[in-house]
Amino acid sequence: MSRPSAPARNRGVIVAGAFALVIALPLVAMLWLSTAPPAPAPRAPTFVLKGLDGSTVESARLTGKPFGVFFGFTNCPVVCPTTMTELSGWLADLGEAGRDLKFYFVTLDPARDTPEKLRDYLENFSPRLVGLTGTAEEIDAAAKAFSVYYKKVPTSSGYTLDHTALIFLIDAQGRWRGVLDYNLSRSAALERLRALLAAAPP
Repeated sequence: MSRPSAPARNRGVIVAGAFALVIALPLVAMLWLSTAPPAPAPRAPTFVLKGLDGSTVESARLTGKPFGVFFGFTNCPVVCPTTMTELSGWLADLGEAGRDLKFYFVTLDPARDTPEKLRDYLENFSPRLVGLTGTAEEIDAAAKAFSVYYKKVPTSSGYTLDHTALIFLIDAQGRWRGVLDYNLSRSAALERLRALLAAAPP
């Protein structure tokens, strides 16, 4: 039986080597990804709004402590009160661990949500909820910064709003830390809140 020529043997070695490289590269990539430090969380968008006492509230000045942001309105029939009720329960479950954690409720309906009405509304929920308002332009800029969708929808009695119903989580360094929504289980929501609290301080 004749032996393969040298060129044939070389081609076999090259093919085998290429095959081994194809197999090895994904393994090397997986090993690198498992040992590489995680990428830093992206910076959260900023906003400038008004507190219910008329004071200016700048998100850039809220750094130092983690917080959350929700966009809604007091005439919201289901989603907003349900979300605030669930959030209030999660905050109660956190107990003393979440004593410094605040959540800002930004009205999307400043024409109807006066500071007094917004204050009365939030008193039905956790004392850690803080109302924010502003001009229509300021609120629109904040909503766009967070990629929040909202649209006025006519009704027989006036109008309602369709809107994004997520709670945005921002850590003490002003970085994104995920979202909450009222469909989350208690355990999943508490896990995200504890991770928010555990994020490295500035």
